[in-house]
Amino acid sequence: MKNLKNIHILIIVLGILFLGITIFHENMWFDESYTVAIVNHSYSEIWEIGGNDVHPIFYYFILKTISLIFGSNILVFRIFSLVPLAILAILGFTHIRKDFGEKCGIIFSFLILFLPEMTRYAGELRMYSWAMLFTSLTAIYAYRLYKQKCKGNLPRCYMST
Repeated sequence: MKNLKNIHILIIVLGILFLGITIFHENMWFDESYTVAIVNHSYSEIWEIGGNDVHPIFYYFILKTISLIFGSNILVFRIFSLVPLAILAILGFTHIRKDFGEKCGIIFSFLILFLPEMTRYAGELRMYSWAMLFTSLTAIYAYRLYKQKCKGNLPRCYMST
């Protein structure tokens, strides 16, 4: 078991480095430039513009705060998109492993870090990686709450709701 933990940690470290390589470029596509343009506005203007946008205003507010702290830099914005994927991989070690076992945790972390689509999300100046993190956290804690409430007695649990 100790060996699997070390393998899991190694996968996480190598995966974060792998995803980190993808963020060192200056290219932007239209949606990313839209994100940068919105972040260059004031909070009240972001609120006003965001009312007509399909993406969450909360994301733009956080990115605006990051830009005020670290500067309006494309690399900083890309690191901001990488962080939730790193957190998701760590959740594979801390939460998924605890709830579903060592192997499942390793597979979860590996897929989060090495699926080709994740390399795209790691460096995009969009809210997708944050949406994945928040959705996964919601699912993990909903499962834990359900499991705690039911305490393994599914028929009785279904009847009590």
